[in-house]
Amino acid sequence: MKTCRKPESAKKGCMELSAVKTDNVPLSEKVSAQIIKYIKENRMQKGDRLPNEKKLMEQLNVSRTTIREAMRILSSRSIVVIRQGSGTYISNFPGVTEDPLGLQFKYDKEKVLMDLLELRYLMEPVIASCSAQRASKEEAREIQRLASKVSECIKSGVDHAEQDVEFHCKIAQSTGNDVLNVLFPEIVNGIRMFTTLLGDRIIKGVVLDHERIAQAIIDGDAEGAYNAMLV
Repeated sequence: MKTCRKPESAKKGCMELSAVKTDNVPLSEKVSAQIIKYIKENRMQKGDRLPNEKKLMEQLNVSRTTIREAMRILSSRSIVVIRQGSGTYISNFPGVTEDPLGLQFKYDKEKVLMDLLELRYLMEPVIASCSAQRASKEEAREIQRLASKVSECIKSGVDHAEQDVEFHCKIAQSTGNDVLNVLFPEIVNGIRMFTTLLGDRIIKGVVLDHERIAQAIIDGDAEGAYNAMLV
């Protein structure tokens, strides 16, 4: 689109959205497909702002109602986030819905929890090892800071579920693996349930684990990080 803001990451100039013609496909679906094409062609990134409704209406020659229906479709697919009074933005995890693994349709919740934990224990030693090899100094320091936060919460008797999830997700993020960075938060949310379920029975081990893992990553010790995550 000629008049829209060019994302910093875009390699080409803004491209026009071609006018939408009616056919057997619902018009709102057609418009949403055109907007997705525009996002991809302009290499828009999370947080980038889409053109406003008026500009989209002019470029696509459709009504405001159709634009809003298309945006609701994109929002339901977690491609965009609609902020009232501000605009429409690319979501943090475009295309990833709130339940990408379909776990809400698994009715044996206890088994789901244990399966998530098993998957976590299979993955996390390797993730920690990769983090020790790939994390920047800034990322390693942030991991150490988060480990300290978890320890402080536990020692103070404060719920540490949020800090624990943040710690493990940061380790995964520091590997630089984009696919892992999308999938892992869904898996590690099982940690929150696990902590709530077992409570004080895991407090001592959790403190030691987090501190050992963080120190190994700081030291760039891949084997040490792997082994610390196994404990």
